[in-house]
Amino acid sequence: MPQTVRQTLQALQVGANMVPIRIGMDGLLVPDLPVLTRRVVGQFLFALHHFDRFNEYLLYTPQGGTANMVIDCELPHWKVVATKVPHRPAFLRRLVHQSAFRFVADRDGLDLVHALTPISPFAATNASLDEAPPVIVTVWDEPAPSRWLEASFCQARRIAVASRWLAQQVQERYGVPAEKVRVMPVGVDPLFVAEMPATFEAAKVLVYGEVPDWVREALKQLGIDWRRLPSEASPTEAKDALSNASIVIIAQSDARGSQGLNALAMKRFVIAVSHHPLREALNDAAIWLDEETPTTLKRAIERLRDEASLRRRLISRAEELIARRQWTQVVKAWVGLYRRTFEEAVAEFVGW
Repeated sequence: MPQTVRQTLQALQVGANMVPIRIGMDGLLVPDLPVLTRRVVGQFLFALHHFDRFNEYLLYTPQGGTANMVIDCELPHWKVVATKVPHRPAFLRRLVHQSAFRFVADRDGLDLVHALTPISPFAATNASLDEAPPVIVTVWDEPAPSRWLEASFCQARRIAVASRWLAQQVQERYGVPAEKVRVMPVGVDPLFVAEMPATFEAAKVLVYGEVPDWVREALKQLGIDWRRLPSEASPTEAKDALSNASIVIIAQSDARGSQGLNALAMKRFVIAVSHHPLREALNDAAIWLDEETPTTLKRAIERLRDEASLRRRLISRAEELIARRQWTQVVKAWVGLYRRTFEEAVAEFVGW
């Protein structure tokens, strides 16, 4: 006896839980990301590539492959599709982004598209969700204004952001409904993960980024010969600087709190101004300054110097935090997002 239509649709919906998803990873605009963000993208792709062997991934790149995405990772188990989209000039690559992806999505039968930047590959064509695969766009940094950004957030089914602070920015600036946004964790850079804490020396102080006058004054009063780590330093330069420090003072932060995470991964002690992304990333594994004054900073340094029990607590909390933020743990959440997004699309298709 032939199946009824209802039985057929039920089978389709149940089957969504059992079949691999064919996921197109849109890397065409990754070269436009900042250098350190491209490093994050490379680590994310590498970890996902090794973790998830069930779903099928196709990585779309400009001409020349992953080398022209400017990411440093090998992905032998994925199909890397080097498109005809030129690597340079950047404005031409952005102009042909949508038309190129419209073709490959149809040709390769994609079930889902993950744009590795905030720009959906279907935003400029005003495609409805019925005309294109469901799209997840990614906001790693505070989004720069773009004529495609608002259309991209409107067209995307999900907007994956790297922190709750970024989620708030996206919702308030672009009127995105909260149910569309998902806060997705970012892993710790493996370069900075240390096995054992270094010997604590209170006089070894590193200041990240710009150094406010009140920080200079506090360190002068304590007689500390501190060093500065520029915000534009390379990862290797940052690791070298952290290797020669015990205390890291952070008065500015990026949208992911990555400066503090790197310091904690190397088992350094962080004293920081309570910027939202940084506070969100480090939580109780750092010492937070409730006032930006020399007296408050001096007191925090003196506590670290004098209280061995405080140092032990902070190291323990940092180790727990870094264990949760390993890329092998982080990508599990992303695979779950892919599955839920795909199943929601199937449910909408069958009308439930």
